Amino acid sequence: MKSLPTLKKKKEEALIGSHRLVKYKTAIESGREIQRNWSAIQKGKEKQRKCWARKQGQ
Repeated sequence: MKSLPTLKKKKEEALIGSHRLVKYKTAIESGREIQRNWSAIQKGKEKQRKCWARKQGQ
């Protein structure tokens, strides 16, 4: 019955590993989401800038 603790440990390691993978995946996904939002924000700022320039020009 010596193999029982090692089996339990391996199971825990596997769980931790999959958890890390999930964390990593979610980090990547949120990173992509942030990038998407960032580009949207940048486009919005660009529009604002153009509007502002037009207002200044008048």
